[in-house]
Amino acid sequence: MKRLYILLILIFCQLNVSAQWQQTSGPGGGYISSFASNGNNLFVATTLGGVGYYGAGVFLSTNNGATWTPKNAGLLCTGIYTLLTIGTSIFAGTDNGIFTTNNSGNSWSQLSNGIPSTYVTSLILDGVSIIAATYDSGMFVSNNNGVSWSPINMGFANPEVWALASNGSEIYAGVNGVGLYKSIDNGASWNLLNNGISSSNFSCIALNGQDVFVSATGGVFHSNNGGAQWNSLNSGLTSLQIKTIFINGSDLFVGTNDSGLFYSNNNGASWSASNIGLLNSTITSGSIHNSILFVGSDGGGVYSSVNGGLNWNPSSVGLVNSAISSLATDGVHLLAGSESAGLFSTNDNGVTWTGQNNGLPVCNITQVLYVDSVMYLSTWGDGIFSSIDSGYHGHH
Repeated sequence: MKRLYILLILIFCQLNVSAQWQQTSGPGGGYISSFASNGNNLFVATTLGGVGYYGAGVFLSTNNGATWTPKNAGLLCTGIYTLLTIGTSIFAGTDNGIFTTNNSGNSWSQLSNGIPSTYVTSLILDGVSIIAATYDSGMFVSNNNGVSWSPINMGFANPEVWALASNGSEIYAGVNGVGLYKSIDNGASWNLLNNGISSSNFSCIALNGQDVFVSATGGVFHSNNGGAQWNSLNSGLTSLQIKTIFINGSDLFVGTNDSGLFYSNNNGASWSASNIGLLNSTITSGSIHNSILFVGSDGGGVYSSVNGGLNWNPSSVGLVNSAISSLATDGVHLLAGSESAGLFSTNDNGVTWTGQNNGLPVCNITQVLYVDSVMYLSTWGDGIFSSIDSGYHGHH
């Protein structure tokens, strides 16, 4: 079975530095692949773990995570990759097709009219249309809330869709071994956008207004005309293994796997190393907090720069683990997720860090969700944890 990895957007709320966490009463031990909320209902999807190897299905909490109830009646499988909420309807992309419920998960029905029972890796809402990406059968669209589906693979040379992004009426799809496709008619037709791209495997599609940035095995590429023409953005880069891309005003930064950090002040036309003071060459993440640049590294902790990246200083006092997987800011605190020591926060611009781990085991944090004043953390293999009142009191 091929493993599918999803890039998750981390949503953080304001944390109190004495935050106390307690594990929710389920679903424990599984890999949490997706969150979805519908009114007072919180849903989580599991895959690759839990009760069985293929996951434990969908769980529902109606009391902010105090208790969880499995909601799998009608599901023909328990490996769930993605959830999408539209009004009172919830859609689940599974390793056996798409299922939907209109009664908070009490019963599920398979949506098989026009779409095969295969791995559904992503579901997005594009206007009034639902777009589904599959691992081996291409892409499908539904214009009637999932009642029927039509393939939107016209022009696809390979049905394996690895990356998907939308910007208004424009949809971009990275297809394994072929390249990047774009649709401007809701997927009815696609155009291959490889003019100027030397790679056909994409790890990320990033849309920033009219600018489109992609990272692939050939490095970084950029288009300022909707993908009609691409330019390689690798001049000056000594590594093409890109781990992260972030923007600070007019400066573009990329973190690499083995050559540290690079910046560009001309939209990627040329790059210069920004490694003075950095003692680790694997840069995993970046964030801007109170006009200060921060980067996380794999083994070197956190570094900060007050002069736009000209030089860096260690900012890791209080971090008990130096392998940082993610950085994010809530506007008041800067937060760092580590690979094996949980969550940390700083309210003094990185001078000192405090663990937000009371009640958390030694774990890897994969996703954070804030719903109705409750923060939820999903972890890699340790289930879900919650904290009420923005992390001040724990809730079991």
